[in-house]
Amino acid sequence: MDTDFQEEHEKYLGSLYSIDSDVKISRLETNIRISNGLAWSRDNKTFYYIDTMIHRIDAFDYSFETGVISNRRPLFDYKSHPEVKGIPDGMSIDGNDNLWVACFNGFQVLNIDPREGKLLRILDMPARNITSTCWGGPDYSTLFVTSAKLSSESDTEVYPDTGKTFAVTGLGVKGFSPKKFKGQAGPDMLYDLNIRKSFRITLNHQ
Repeated sequence: MDTDFQEEHEKYLGSLYSIDSDVKISRLETNIRISNGLAWSRDNKTFYYIDTMIHRIDAFDYSFETGVISNRRPLFDYKSHPEVKGIPDGMSIDGNDNLWVACFNGFQVLNIDPREGKLLRILDMPARNITSTCWGGPDYSTLFVTSAKLSSESDTEVYPDTGKTFAVTGLGVKGFSPKKFKGQAGPDMLYDLNIRKSFRITLNHQ
């Protein structure tokens, strides 16, 4: 990874916030480097979180009624897995309560069992900077994977699909439909997402 990027984001200046149904904003965690991937267990009792620059996925106890998180603990440390490349970025969770984590600067998506902290499998991707994952398609069996193209990258000729959005099928697992925000978001909180490029990869589930 670029040394300047690493040094710039090693400052603990970030925070983790929540927005409740009356659009009240609360700060839940401080001293964050890059606040990133979020996911919840199916029973809504565990919250999974990524602070990218500590190279780790953490878990919290979560109160569905109050939105309060507590008991932060390490779940999966990239530094303890030499087969894992890059750093953790965005993530999603599937119907089996397993995580799918994007690896920025790593060409990978990780499938992790968060109950055991166990790496189940690695998806090799045709782009360096994998940024996030989410489930979609008619039955939510397609994993959409986003990637970033940095202006400093010099290997786009070798990896021409850099910066594209990928649709990964054949994984043998499904995700969930999106959850709706119960609050009344004002016009300043509404955004349009326009995916301009896509590239489909079909993986055979073993």
